[in-house]
Amino acid sequence: MAYGLLWLLRPYIWRYWTATWQYGLQQLNLPAIIKIDMFSNAVMQVPLLTADMDAAGPSRMLLLVTFLISGAAFAASFIRQGKWLPIAYLARGLGVFQMFVCLYFWVWPDHFVYSAMTHLRYVFLIQLSVIYILPVILTLIFYPLDLSLLKKAGATALMLVYLCIAVPWLMLLHAIVLQHGTLLFMPFAYFILGGPFLIMLNVALYSYCASWEGTLTESRRSR
Repeated sequence: MAYGLLWLLRPYIWRYWTATWQYGLQQLNLPAIIKIDMFSNAVMQVPLLTADMDAAGPSRMLLLVTFLISGAAFAASFIRQGKWLPIAYLARGLGVFQMFVCLYFWVWPDHFVYSAMTHLRYVFLIQLSVIYILPVILTLIFYPLDLSLLKKAGATALMLVYLCIAVPWLMLLHAIVLQHGTLLFMPFAYFILGGPFLIMLNVALYSYCASWEGTLTESRRSR
């Protein structure tokens, strides 16, 4: 049922994605041209939304400043870490990650083969994959919960609508990072603002929907 609705609404969803993507690029004054590529594999061909934009490589000064800030964040994560452990672990991991990225661009600046257009293309592919696989995941981990069929359908619709709305806005966030932060922050955008961000978003939506009252609780209250 969910896949049938996605198929029927596909022209309208694509119209929203392209219109929002174009509007966002214009408002942000990003020198980019909307482009629709085709992703082909042995099973099917899927159109992918991207933009023909350029992102500059990092300068030596930017590498040095970013490395020092990342190192400071890593060192600060050990100061009174017991009072802010979750944030301390996050700052420590991000600091080490970004320092290795800076070292890579410092030593092998010409070996980074990815472009901004390729990055945006794969960001869109990740989001599209999450939307397509979400009904299957919900069938396995959400539908067995003690909820009415109407609530299960409503939760599925809520998550799908939320993800469909977020697609162009998340891509615009990545475009801003690449435009103003150069290619230095492409790995950060891909690994932190890509798949992990979508996972956290889906976990938050799943937790909200799973907190709804089940049929057994409602039947007990009605007695």
